[in-house]
Amino acid sequence: MHNLYFPWIRILIFCFLFSLPFYGKQFLKPSDPALQEADFSNYKSESEERFKTIEYMLNGSDRKLGNLIGIQPFFLPLDFYSAENFKNSLRPIFEKAKADNLIDRKTLIILPEHVGTGLYLLKENKSVYTSSYSNALTELKSSHKLAIEEFQKQCNSTNCSAASLEWETIIREKKDDVAKIYNETFSELAKEYSVSIIAGSVILPEPKIVKGELVAGDKESKLYNVSITYLPNGKAIDQIIKKINLSNWEKEFLTPGELKQDLIIAVPGWKVGVLIGIDSFYSSVYSQIAKSKVDGLVSPASNINMGRIQDESNKLLELQEPVTWHRYSLKDRSVGTNAKVYLQVFWDGNIWDIKDIPQSFSSRENNEPVLSRDERIPKILNLYF
Repeated sequence: MHNLYFPWIRILIFCFLFSLPFYGKQFLKPSDPALQEADFSNYKSESEERFKTIEYMLNGSDRKLGNLIGIQPFFLPLDFYSAENFKNSLRPIFEKAKADNLIDRKTLIILPEHVGTGLYLLKENKSVYTSSYSNALTELKSSHKLAIEEFQKQCNSTNCSAASLEWETIIREKKDDVAKIYNETFSELAKEYSVSIIAGSVILPEPKIVKGELVAGDKESKLYNVSITYLPNGKAIDQIIKKINLSNWEKEFLTPGELKQDLIIAVPGWKVGVLIGIDSFYSSVYSQIAKSKVDGLVSPASNINMGRIQDESNKLLELQEPVTWHRYSLKDRSVGTNAKVYLQVFWDGNIWDIKDIPQSFSSRENNEPVLSRDERIPKILNLYF
C-alpha cells in the first residue's frame, strides 16, 4: 500500500500535464476577430425576412420560344461575409422562379453588374458591414494598412490613383478567393436549376476560363469589370465580356475592354448582345452588336458610385437619377440591332449609403419599358420572347 501513495500535489500536477495535450490547443488557439465581430445574432432572421415577398413582373406571354429572367437581388451587408452567405442571398430567388415554372431549357437568367464585386468585403470586421461608406473605407484602410503601404511603394513608378489605392490593394489581395466564390456560386446555380446564367459582373485582374472555371490573373495584371456566362452543365463559356465605357470611379483603377471584342453570347435558345452598365448609353457598342444577328439585348447594370457621363451625342446624363436609365439607355438605341427584346437589371440592398436604385425594366418590340415597382425587395422580371 505504501508504494501506491502519492502526495495530493503530485496528483494535481499529473492531471494537469495529462490534460494539457487535449485542451492546450483550445487555450492557445488564436481568436478570429472578424468572425466574432460579424456574427450578428439577428442576421439569419433578417436574411429570411426579405424573401417573404419577391416581386414578380411579367412582360409578354409564354409562346414556348424562350424567356429572359432578370434577377434583382436585395443584399444585406453580411451577404458578402462568406461564400455560404452569398449563395443564400441568391438561391431563394432562383427557387421562386423554379416553383413558378418560369425556368426551362430556353431560359436565360441575367444578374446585375458588380454582383460579384461585393465579395471583396469577404471576412472583414463588423464596422465594415454596419458603417457608412466613408467609415467603412476608414476601417478597410486600417485593417489592410500594411498591404496598402506595400502596394503604394510599387505604385510610385506606375499610374496608380491615390483615391483608389485602398480598393485596388484589396482587390489584388482577395482576387483568388473572390474568383473562386463567384465561380462556385453561379456554376452551382446553373447546374442545380439547369439554366444558362449571365452572372452580372465582377472586377478581377485579367481573368481567364480554364476547363470551364473562372480563374483570376496575377496581381500585376490589369483590372477589368467582366461578365461571365455559365451553361446548364455548370461550366463557364470561354468568352469573357469586358466593360468598355467606365464610370468615373472605375476609370481610377480599371482598364476598359476593347470595342471590337465579341459582345454576343450564344446559349441554348438565345443569342444576346451584352452591354455592361453604362455601355448601354453608347451608340458605338450597339453598332458593334449590330454586325451580327441577335434575338435580344441584356444589360447587367449598377447605379452604385455613379455620377455623370457624357454620351456620344454630347448629352450630359445624370446617372444618379433613376429615370435616366430607362429613358436613355436601351430604349430607341437598340433599334439598329434588330433585337426583338431587351432587359436591364440592377441590384439593391441595405448596404452603406445606397439609395435611389433605378427600376429594372424590360421591353418587347421596343414598346414602352415595363418597369419593376419602386419597392426595395428582391425582384424577378420575366420577359417572354
